[in-house]
Amino acid sequence: MKTLKMLAVAGAITAAASLGACQNTHSDGASSKAKAMASSTAAQQVQQDIKRCIPTSGFAQLQLGKHLMSDTAAHPNGSRDALAQCVGITKANKQPFENDVINAAERGHLLTHAGRVTFFQVTLPAIVAKYASAGTVTP
Repeated sequence: MKTLKMLAVAGAITAAASLGACQNTHSDGASSKAKAMASSTAAQQVQQDIKRCIPTSGFAQLQLGKHLMSDTAAHPNGSRDALAQCVGITKANKQPFENDVINAAERGHLLTHAGRVTFFQVTLPAIVAKYASAGTVTP
């Protein structure tokens, strides 16, 4: 009889421990899902900012490319500063963002169609996504 009680108590303890572990797993899973959804939402916001702030017409791209390479104070509406503000670059990330944009623009062959397409459709969006405050900031 004593052995049965001990087995019953041991079984109850095991069940309670299993239930507790199960609850921890579910809360961690929910936390992971929430983090993934927040990250996904932030990434979507960055993509919307890129579409809103980076021009698609060739002429506008040439103008922005020219302004990205020149003094920001001389072109306040098409400058690196205006682009950084438009896409949500924080002050802490502004200088590394501008450095990457300038370096990429210098190598981007912005006067050729192929170079401009690559810069504005691939390179610049990748730089924005790297430094945007709405996305994953990894300077």
